[in-house]
Amino acid sequence: GSLAAYCAALRYLAAPGAAAAEVAAFEDDVALGPRSHDALAALCLLRLAFPTPRQPGALPPGTVERWLASWEAWAADGGSVEADAAWLCLLSRARKDATAAAALRTPAAAARICSELVRAAGAPSGPSRAPGPRYARAAAARYRWLTNAASEPCAEKVIRKLAKLAVFCCTEPGPNGAANVERFAAVAATLAPLYHPSNHGSWTPRLAILLAEAARECAKGAARRRAVAAGFRSPSPPLPFSSTLAIARLLAPLARSALYARSGASVVAAVAALRDLSGADASVVA
Repeated sequence: GSLAAYCAALRYLAAPGAAAAEVAAFEDDVALGPRSHDALAALCLLRLAFPTPRQPGALPPGTVERWLASWEAWAADGGSVEADAAWLCLLSRARKDATAAAALRTPAAAARICSELVRAAGAPSGPSRAPGPRYARAAAARYRWLTNAASEPCAEKVIRKLAKLAVFCCTEPGPNGAANVERFAAVAATLAPLYHPSNHGSWTPRLAILLAEAARECAKGAARRRAVAAGFRSPSPPLPFSSTLAIARLLAPLARSALYARSGASVVAAVAALRDLSGADASVVA
């Protein structure tokens, strides 16, 4: 616990350029892959200590591309929800670096983020039961505390970070941004039946988190757009009006359905989502 608090303090107090030092310090061990205890420990420590970039160009060139490739390699080699949470925390922080974050909005990255969002939601496929998170069963006990240090459960963190990144992919203006909105629409269409009050299962709490987080990100993106229009500087790119309206229209029906869910957490998430969507564009929930 004390190490986690120390790492968290370092993340916010780090001087410019510290990000590069943190990347270099841990990446050799991380490259060992998901089957190595040392690699998982290094990845978790990197997630705890890595500072959020405060200015464009703070990350070394190619860092985000390397992290995306490593995340995919770990997943293909029997990864775990603990590793996914660590990689997604790093990628979510990297989106604050406007120069490096362009790699997160490419078609390939956006497609992977959206497909992982559906998988992380635990939606059942046909008659099969909803798949559960893959935990790192091989992790040494002395490293296991690192995965949850100063943090919420990894499965919930994965969904929150994926929802943030899915909305972030829609901030790019032009054809790529429109294509990413279409990918988000496919996610909403896939999950829409599970928000109906008649559906209830192990996936319900995860769907509530996804809905609330995506609506919050949509509202924050709209607020950044208004702030930039008023002459203020935003550390993250604003959400274009067309993307804001499209995402809000996709999420509002899900929130209305969840209002009548049997799960209290789903009802609370739906109320919060409608409140945030009204801040993004009041016409959507009027």
